[in-house]
Amino acid sequence: MKLTKQGKSILISSHLLTELEMICDRVGVIDRGKWVTTATLADLRSGSMNDRLTLEVNAPEEAIRILKSAHPDLQLFRGEGNEIDILEFDEILNHVLSTLIQNNVEIHNIERKKQTLEDVFLQIPND
Repeated sequence: MKLTKQGKSILISSHLLTELEMICDRVGVIDRGKWVTTATLADLRSGSMNDRLTLEVNAPEEAIRILKSAHPDLQLFRGEGNEIDILEFDEILNHVLSTLIQNNVEIHNIERKKQTLEDVFLQIPND
């Protein structure tokens, strides 16, 4: 922190994005030897996928079918195991949960997942 106030920077090269996320306030992305971007973590996050809601359900394929039918504009995809991930869910969360419950889909777990630096990096286009 003192170095920042003195106008100094430290360059760290690493593939351990979770650790970089804890210690850096700005990152530069190099992909296959090409400089892709430099930005603050907040700027990188704002230009990419939002946080997501992860629901663990008893029948994920059925839940996706039901939600796509009831909420065609909902951005959702199959997660790991019995999970489904939903993007841009804040305004419609209660409707989503009601839809699943009314259709006898059991919800075992609900978790809001913050976007990581790795999530952002995987979304950066590489030519």
